[in-house]
Amino acid sequence: MGLSMTAIIEWTEDAQAASRPEPARWHEGNLQGVLFETGEAYPFFAAIAGVRDPSNRPAAIPPRGVPGHLSGPARRHFEDFGSEISGWLHLSEIDRCMQQRGVDVSMVEFEVEVILQFMRMLVGRLSDSHVRMVFDIS
Repeated sequence: MGLSMTAIIEWTEDAQAASRPEPARWHEGNLQGVLFETGEAYPFFAAIAGVRDPSNRPAAIPPRGVPGHLSGPARRHFEDFGSEISGWLHLSEIDRCMQQRGVDVSMVEFEVEVILQFMRMLVGRLSDSHVRMVFDIS
């Protein structure tokens, strides 16, 4: 059976703080999230987590595990399904991982492209440090 990914795009509600040089406040009650699911997006999985990479190269940023503070959709996912290969990345980190592996957005599944475009929209409004993708590959 193939692998799939659950990705929860989270952002802080600090929209005004995002325009100032303040750190993002990643804690419950201050997070929003939208859950996406993908199919077998192996080039993307290899880029962000080193999973299903034929060359067996480690990920540029090894999976960090589930963050301590989660949005409602992310918390429900991990409570209901647990985690296998989990982590979180900001858009700038995803872009760096994809560039390192030579994965172009044209090479990824439609669902992954939607995730990345959604993140780009949020980053344009809030800043990179206020937007992250929490993922679980299983």
